Amino acid sequence: MRPLVLASMLVCLSTSASAAAKAKAKPKATPGAPVVVTSRMDGSVSIFDRASLKLLRRVPEEGGAPAAPSTWPMLSVADPARKSVYVGNFGGSLARISWEKPAEAPALLDLGAPLAGLALSPDGTLLAVNGVKDLVVRFVDVDTWKESARASLGTATDEPKHKPLTFGVASPHPVWLADGSFVFATEQSGWSHLARVRPDGTVDAVTSGPWEVREATLSRDRREWLVQASRDGASEDHLYRMPAAGGALTRLT
Repeated sequence: MRPLVLASMLVCLSTSASAAAKAKAKPKATPGAPVVVTSRMDGSVSIFDRASLKLLRRVPEEGGAPAAPSTWPMLSVADPARKSVYVGNFGGSLARISWEKPAEAPALLDLGAPLAGLALSPDGTLLAVNGVKDLVVRFVDVDTWKESARASLGTATDEPKHKPLTFGVASPHPVWLADGSFVFATEQSGWSHLARVRPDGTVDAVTSGPWEVREATLSRDRREWLVQASRDGASEDHLYRMPAAGGALTRLT
């Protein structure tokens, strides 16, 4: 089974630590992000100005108390409106770190599980967060810094619910739709498909059936998907156009 690649053309910034980063992290940036975020296996996070690559903040500061080592890769997304970055798996928690106020301690939110995906809503009010193995997706209000809703797909020991939100997908970051819901990749049915979580925690299938979605890219206006899938035969993949919330697939190849 090949991993499903889920992507949005509007993802702002997402970085993670690797073994190579233990020695030295090389900054990366994507268009639209005002900052570059790097993380290291020692648990530290550095924020750079995107234009000048000037170091704006490092947490913890050089010479300060060491950070808790990161067992899971750290995830990050920038919030230009609040001049902060949100970092998953920072000391075992979700962290909000200001680059404008370097003296301000990171705000930590314990979600009870390692995180696999992190994405900021288009209006900048909510974070969509995937748990690694607890099979829970969450909405986090960035102003109150509290979990506002969640959707559970079972427990990690359930059958056949042991694959969603684990490492069965290549890109587990949620993708936001224009209506305020978000889409993630799941193998809950035993096939790779897309599911949508509404702000109230309701889960809907976006695709379903005895076939697999290989890749899915959301359009810039967030209205439709370009999907690579095996719907017309297990041995052949084709490209399809599909409405963002699901519906008829129009074959293009």
